[in-house]
Amino acid sequence: MKWLLDKPDSVVSVAEAHYDQLAGSYNFTDPTLLQTMFHEKVLHRSMYRNLGAVMPEIWDELQSAIDAIFGTVPSETKSITLWPEMMQIIARASNRLFVGLPLCRNEAYLKDMIGFAESVIRCMTLLTFIPSLMHPLFGRLFSIPNNRHYARVKTLTIPVIKQRLADILDKKDVTNDYMTWHIKLAVAENNEDELQPDKIARRLMPINFAAIHTTTMALTNIMLDIASADPSVLAGLREEAETVYASCGGVWDKAAINSMIRTDSAIRESLRYSNFAARGIFRKIIQKNGLRNEAEGWTAPEGSFISVDAHGVHHDEEVYPNANTYDAFRFSREREAMEEEAAVSREGGEGKGEEEEEKDYKERLRLKSAGLITTSDTFLPFGHGRHAWLVFSFFFSPDPCSVFSVFFLHFPPSSPQLSSFPASCSSSSSSSSTLVSPFLSLDHANAMPF
Repeated sequence: MKWLLDKPDSVVSVAEAHYDQLAGSYNFTDPTLLQTMFHEKVLHRSMYRNLGAVMPEIWDELQSAIDAIFGTVPSETKSITLWPEMMQIIARASNRLFVGLPLCRNEAYLKDMIGFAESVIRCMTLLTFIPSLMHPLFGRLFSIPNNRHYARVKTLTIPVIKQRLADILDKKDVTNDYMTWHIKLAVAENNEDELQPDKIARRLMPINFAAIHTTTMALTNIMLDIASADPSVLAGLREEAETVYASCGGVWDKAAINSMIRTDSAIRESLRYSNFAARGIFRKIIQKNGLRNEAEGWTAPEGSFISVDAHGVHHDEEVYPNANTYDAFRFSREREAMEEEAAVSREGGEGKGEEEEEKDYKERLRLKSAGLITTSDTFLPFGHGRHAWLVFSFFFSPDPCSVFSVFFLHFPPSSPQLSSFPASCSSSSSSSSTLVSPFLSLDHANAMPF
């Protein structure tokens, strides 16, 4: 793995690999979108910098979306199909970050953005069955729905973009979202092409695809894994959500999210246990004459792809004891124990030597670094190495903890709402059984349609 990660982009390219994998020549309305990746640059420079400021907005949108989809009547029983419902929630929360209110709640806009994400997957999947020489014909044919979705979306986005451009030019207060970050960066770089309303509108398509599809897939698995676990898991997660929410005074922010170590662990464990991608660290060989591995004596030709068996690593018993068991608090157990020990030590006034303090500090850093979007050679859902964040860790970072925080607080233990799940259910179940609670049931049969 290190051998591959050490190779420069001029030899093995993650961008070229993703372009081919996602059928970039056809899928995103304009091939230059994935060739120049200006939207990625905007997010890389602005998203984490502004995450603290936008978290209350995301929280507000999640509350609104979950109330609308799950309902607010304690005595009401509902049956939902997780995949489309989670997709709606993530689409709304993500677009609160991308385009702001009121567009992020526009049903027509959301329908086409979700439809576009599904069309991208459909097109790239169908093309795998078509000989590459025929891709120019079938790629254009299969991507007709994608272009139709964009044609409808742009009638809603371009007027908003034009108004935002005018407001920024007039130095008016504007919403802190992707559109604003995009325009300000394009102005700073004197990039006239990226200031065109149509180009900005087109850029919203790939970032919506990245935010909606992979996050929904992961969250669906997480929901089913938590539902299938011992009821104590749900109780422990709810307790943490209530404690953190109270400690932050009901104002959800980045610090509050970072303190949810149980929720972080439950999500991280689901990404390991129910990994939806069998391979990680996907690269395309672009060096002339290919790439030679001298240690193992083989050569990968130019144009070929190399990746790592992520599923095998995630289910290796030597790396993860009881690897085929979902252990929700696998990653938080040590950290909780250490923090509890430190708290007891502080209360008792027990002092430690300088060497012990240094050792404890390094151990706390190690455990803290095992957070949700921290990758390693044994945790590969986001890839690994300098390009790991390119996959979808931007979009994933705030969303799951926020979603589950709202979810746990939405169904308090004092009410009958979602108070327990049957332990017999499995997220890998292929049956058509429905997971039932006094308030909500989850349809396994249609959880992840492909």
